[in-house]
Amino acid sequence: MITLFEQQGGIYYNQGDYFIPCVETKEQGDLHIGVWANRHRQYLKQYHRVRYYNLLTSEKLYEYLADIEEQGGLR
Repeated sequence: MITLFEQQGGIYYNQGDYFIPCVETKEQGDLHIGVWANRHRQYLKQYHRVRYYNLLTSEKLYEYLADIEEQGGLR
C-alpha cells in the first residue's frame, strides 16, 4: 500500500525500526530578528498561540518578525 506522501513524490529514511519522512523547509535567507521582533514573538506565543503556530507552520513567521523589527526601528 502506497501512502499519500509517497504518491506525491516523498521519500522516507530508515531510523532504527522506523521510517521517517524526509521533509525540508524552504530557505529563509538572512533576516535580522532583534529586540522588538523577539518581544513580539513572545507576545504572540503567549497570547495569540493560534496565529503564532499558523505563521510558524506556513514558514512566514520570520518574514513577519523581520517586518516588525523594521517597524520598531523606525520609531
